[in-house]
Amino acid sequence: MKSSHIYFAIVLCISATVSLAQGVFEINSACADSGCFSGDNPVTDTIEISADSGTYRLTSDLVYDTNNVPAILVDPTDVQGVVTIDLNGYTIEFNGIPSAGDNAIEIVDNNTIVTIKNGSITRFNDGIVATGGSTVIVENMVFRIMNDDAIVASSGTIRNNVFDGNGFGIFSPNPGGSVLGDRLYIESNLFLDDTAGQDPVASLANTNYCKDNVIGYGGGSSNFDACTLAGTNLCDNAACTTNRTSDGNSVDEK
Repeated sequence: MKSSHIYFAIVLCISATVSLAQGVFEINSACADSGCFSGDNPVTDTIEISADSGTYRLTSDLVYDTNNVPAILVDPTDVQGVVTIDLNGYTIEFNGIPSAGDNAIEIVDNNTIVTIKNGSITRFNDGIVATGGSTVIVENMVFRIMNDDAIVASSGTIRNNVFDGNGFGIFSPNPGGSVLGDRLYIESNLFLDDTAGQDPVASLANTNYCKDNVIGYGGGSSNFDACTLAGTNLCDNAACTTNRTSDGNSVDEK
């Protein structure tokens, strides 16, 4: 049986083995102790997504307090899987002080494309960690009070999200230039922090593209000036000092 450490704010008496529609599967309190779908091991505290493709939709908030394991692990058996996690307006939250392995969503498989959208992640160590060559599309999300990084990713699109009070907003783990660097397209995100302690982005290089992002505070440090310019990025009510063009040269946005 899954640990009772996973619990939900709203208990829905719905069978977790029944999909909402063909190819759409629920994650809710009814499946926490028995496994939400085929491939989700009922013995572990983590909800495991191992199918090659499909949409997984939250139908309630998830509060998590088990140490050193992710809340949701995406590890498809097919190395070219396509998976969508739709938070459907709900929140995944860590209750307590997170340890290094306490991440909301981890993606570990090579060449998997994972879309994560429409909800909130709060108080974990890291929010989304995508490794092993996976590609992520993160949109319409709110990330609040992550101990370390809200998003760690090497490849994908990050757009229309709010980052508030995290250690770092977006971390690019492979900043090398030319063909060796990460490939992130970072667009129309809002970075907020009442304490001015959040670093919006870190370890970017000119292989990443940044467009129309807004930093709404003066504190913290920003690595936006290493990005390749794809549009105006605002830092504390003014244009960020510099961005890089596609040839790697710095240009002044002011």
